[in-house]
Amino acid sequence: IYTGAPQNTRRKKIEDLNIEAGLKHMAENGIADIVVHAPYIINIGNTVNPSTFELGVNFLRSEIDRTEAIG
Repeated sequence: IYTGAPQNTRRKKIEDLNIEAGLKHMAENGIADIVVHAPYIINIGNTVNPSTFELGVNFLRSEIDRTEAIG
């Protein structure tokens, strides 16, 4: 799954996600695990442009935080 649109950095606040409902749906349907796909916009392979690299690292960190919140 994606925690937001894969082509941009706009994200809902973690508190605004339907985590509880999602976990309930998973349990009701025998889903124990999920895989979170990083957004396409993350590019930590670009070390030539420091701002692009920094954006990628920071955004990846925030996606990891969102994944941890989902469980």
